[in-house]
Amino acid sequence: MATHPDPDTLAGLLHRISQEADVTPEHESPTGIEAVRRRGTEADYLFLIDHSGKGAKVPAEGVGLLTGTPVTDTVTVPPGGVAVIRGPR
Repeated sequence: MATHPDPDTLAGLLHRISQEADVTPEHESPTGIEAVRRRGTEADYLFLIDHSGKGAKVPAEGVGLLTGTPVTDTVTVPPGGVAVIRGPR
């Protein structure tokens, strides 16, 4: 029989293991927001996906590719939604 930890316990365990392995996230984001960065020759692209269904503000700078608006401090990821930011390289 397998044991499935609750989400908070799993998050705490993964955080501790990451620290012990000296692994740092590519981009700090709130719990429930997946952040993936892709680096291009002329720009970086930050993909933010809300898996929590709550939405969140995430630190970012660049241009929102889905909205065309400048992002100077934070971007709001809508509940269950995504944001893609093109930033300087």
